[in-house]
Order: sequence, then structure tokens, then C-alpha cells
Amino acid sequence: MVKGCLISTLFLSFSHWFQWFYKIIFLTNFGNCIIQQKQMTYRIKNKAVNFKTIVLLVTAAVFISACGDQNSKVSDEKRNVVLIGIDGMSVSGFQKARTPNLDNLARAGSISLTTRAVMPSVSAPNWASHLMGAGPEQHGITDNGWTMNSHILDPVISDDDGYFPSVFKLVKEQITDAKTALFYDWDALADLYNPKYIDQAIFSKSYLQTFEKALPWIIENNPDFTFIYIGYPDETGHHYNWESTDYIESIEKVDEALGIFINGLKEAGKYQQTNFIVVTDHGGKNSGHGGITMEEMEVPWIVTGPDIRSNFVIDEPNSVTNTGPVIARLLGLPKPLGWTGTVPGTILNTGKSANESSGFVPQPYANIKSGIYDEDMLVSFYVSDPQCEIRYTKDGSDPAKTSTLNQYPALLQRTGVIKAAAFLGDNRSRILNIDFSRVDKIESITLSEMPSQEYPGLGPYTLSDKQLGDADYQQGGWIGYKGKDVEILVTLPEPENVNRIRLGYLNLPASWIFPPREITIEYSMNNSDFYNAGILTSDFIASKSDKGRNFVGLNMKGAQMRYIKLQIKNTGICPSG
Repeated sequence: MVKGCLISTLFLSFSHWFQWFYKIIFLTNFGNCIIQQKQMTYRIKNKAVNFKTIVLLVTAAVFISACGDQNSKVSDEKRNVVLIGIDGMSVSGFQKARTPNLDNLARAGSISLTTRAVMPSVSAPNWASHLMGAGPEQHGITDNGWTMNSHILDPVISDDDGYFPSVFKLVKEQITDAKTALFYDWDALADLYNPKYIDQAIFSKSYLQTFEKALPWIIENNPDFTFIYIGYPDETGHHYNWESTDYIESIEKVDEALGIFINGLKEAGKYQQTNFIVVTDHGGKNSGHGGITMEEMEVPWIVTGPDIRSNFVIDEPNSVTNTGPVIARLLGLPKPLGWTGTVPGTILNTGKSANESSGFVPQPYANIKSGIYDEDMLVSFYVSDPQCEIRYTKDGSDPAKTSTLNQYPALLQRTGVIKAAAFLGDNRSRILNIDFSRVDKIESITLSEMPSQEYPGLGPYTLSDKQLGDADYQQGGWIGYKGKDVEILVTLPEPENVNRIRLGYLNLPASWIFPPREITIEYSMNNSDFYNAGILTSDFIASKSDKGRNFVGLNMKGAQMRYIKLQIKNTGICPSG
């Protein structure tokens, strides 16, 4: 079998106050050589009310009662659980959006920002897992097209109609005269649960209608368990991309509607006896989801109300499969056979006051992300909660309450790690890390051989787009060569004193991707007379190689050059095994 190399990133370091030029040329064998490259109106009791005005009033009301006696016992009153599912709400989106009502629920209860979705990270398997206390390997719901009459994997246990046991079944069978309800705006959701255990299932065409229909029914019927599903953020993410302005606004709009809903329960005297659980099914990346990236697999998870620890950030492992067992615990019901999820022990009220626990503070975000930049940048930090203050460091240390206060944009001129955190009282948010790589511009890159048709990337531009190749080579960002060596000529806009050249390569033997055999680096001022800067031998490369993405470098001691030539030799035939 012919082997090749994947080339991803070349780092050149110039003598501008230690500013490193990072442009990677990533090398690896794969049997190939791959080079990296509103206003709205809300209708209550048939009266049109200005939605924004109501939101202002509701927000104020929720702020006033944010951390009241949520952990008090309900005495003899009936316990209700309301599960609010916000489809596609990522951890990043939740923290960037201004969500005073969700924030207040989090501070009145317990929140996890590291809950894991099940795979695949699509809606049906995860909404099933929330209400069925188990993953797809147990309940058998593996895709969004699942129906009772059309599926591949049978559940490990089922009721008389073939459905895996859900919270709806648990409540109806074990609580006398129990009432359950489902309010939703994604029609396929109703296929997942046995309808005979749902007293009221109402489909709406928008999230506003969903909340509007749920509120009076809950007030009138006092159900034991209600599931309210909102699909708006997921729809917006697919249309405009996750983390886009429209996507963030969609979360904020849902939060406003949630505030109206909560205020209605308060006015009806139903709030204090209710446990609220706010969950989602997955995050997203670009305009989709379904993969295994952290952006897709890590989701927020909130539980609040009687018997739940207040103002607490959950740091133990958590999964969407734990939602069902938590609901069962709150209602005093045993888990059904087949449920694998558990109740996070730290969320249960232990009598600790809020100031004895680690309270929730939204993580700050910035106007730039980690990456490669060919100019100085001003970085500004923001946080969704105006009560918080942001402090940051530029030396790689973790921010503390004594670190630099975020008052003005910070100028970034050198390669380094910038960290920021939000503070509220004695509590600190998760830390935002920005890896800033300062590089100089490239005028052009030429290749001695065009890449193979399997890995064309964007041609030479793949190497100068200031993007690192994904660790999963199949995600793009690479150009590749099949059984051929390649020579790369990098031209700078003007002569520079280069301090260091750094190269990245991929080593994935299980995918027939191996390190380059040898790399020779030459430089020139006139593109005619080249001088040898050094050779990275196979032994040297092997000594630096672990599985995955690797980097090797060559110190240049400030040599002046305008042209850099890299001769990258393919490993050749795959070794035995």
C-alpha cells in the first residue's frame, strides 16, 4: 500500500517583539499526503398585549423572587413537575444570551453546564433519553424518523404496545388519578411516547402558542407531570447557524416567553409547589448537529424547586439519561426496570445555604475566538448578566478577583493565552480561554504538485486561510498527496527576520496516516539563491510523534528571508501491520 502525508500547518516566527508567524503545513500519511489547510404580540384571554412590555414586567417580578424559599418543603400540597425542553440550546448560546428568567431558575436551583447528550446528537434519541432514563441502546430510538412501525432497534423492554417505559407511563401507573400533558411544536415528538399515558397532547405552530396553551391547562388541571417542548432555537440554528446573532436572539425570545409563563404560575399560586427542569437535546456547529464535537454533545441542564439545592453548580458527571430518574425521585416514584440513568446526588437539598455552595455565574464571551491572526487585535469581553464583573489575564494564569478589570478593549500583539472569567459575589464563572497566535501575512503559496482528487481542499489557499486542520481529517481543511513528495514555496510580502519555523502533522496509524519521513527547509531573499536552514530527520520526527496532531519546529535565529521552501518527503509504503 502506498502511503502519503497530511500537511496542515507551518509556523514562522519573526522578530517583531517575539511575534510568531503561524502558518501550518500539516503532514501525515494516509495512503495519501494531506495538507491542512421583534417585536411580538402575546395573546392572553383573547386580549392582544405588547409582548415586550409584558416581558419587562415579568422579568422584574422574577428578579424580585429569584432566590426565595425554593428549597422549602411543599407540606401537604401536591407536587408538580414541569419539564421545559428547549431544542438546540447550546452551552455557549445559553451563556451568551441575556436570559434573566433561566438565570434565576439556575440560581434558585442547581445547574450543570457539562451535561452530555447521547449519540447521535440529534433530537429524537435525546428527547427519548430525557424521558426514558436510558440511552438509544436501551430504548431503541436512534434517529429522527423513528416510529413504532418503522425502526431498526427494538427496546430492551416494552409495554403491551411496544413502547419503552417513559415518565408518562411511570406517573400514570403509580400515582392515583394522575394527570400528564405534552405541549409541543415538533410533530415527530409525539411518536416517541405511548399516547395512552398522556392525558393532554397539544401541538402548536410556534413557541408562543405552546406556552400560551400550556399555562391555562396547567392552572386548571394541576397535572403531576407536564412536558413543554420548544423548537425555535434549533430551527434558527439550522437556518442562520449556531452562535449567530439570530440564534442568540431566539434563545432570548424563548426566555421572555418563559418569564410570562412562570409569572402566570406565580399569580395562580402554582409556582412554589412546582419543580422546574430545563433541558435541551444537543448543541450545534455551523448550521447542523449530529456529530461528536463538544459544541454538539455538551448541553446545559437546570433543576429547581422543592427539595433541590439552591444556587449550586453541578460539577459531577451528568447525562440527559438522568432527567427521568430525577423526575421519578421528585415525585417519589421508583425507577422502572431498564432505566440506566441516576440522580446526581449533589442536587438534593442538604440544608446548605446559597453562600456555602458554588453559585451559577454566566461565562463571559469575547469578540474574537482562539485562532491565527495576521494583525494586532483588540479583544472585548462581554457577559449576559449585567450584575457580573469580568476580569482577565494575558499571562496564561487563571483570573482571580484581583486580576485586570475589563473596562476597555485589550490590545493583543503577541502570541499567548488570554483568560477571562465573570465574578458575582464570591462566585466565579467557567473560564474563557483564547489561544491567540500572531502571524504575519503571506503573499502567496505555490505547490510543486496539485493535491490528489480525494483531498483537494482549497488548493494552496488551504495553507494560508489561518485555520488549523481539524483533528478529524475527514472534516476538510486539508489537501493531500497520494504516494508523492511535495515542495511548498512560501512567499512573504517583504523580507522578514524569521526566528522560528514550526510545522504540524497528523499521525493516525489506524487510518494509514503516518508522519512525514523527512522535511528539508531552505530560505532565500531572491527566490534563486537558497540556503539550507536545516533538516528534520525521520528519527527526530518520530521522537516528537504521538497519535493525533503533532508539531515540530526549527529555530532560525532571526535569519532574513522572503522565500521559504519546504521539501516534504512521503514515508512510502505502509509498514507491516
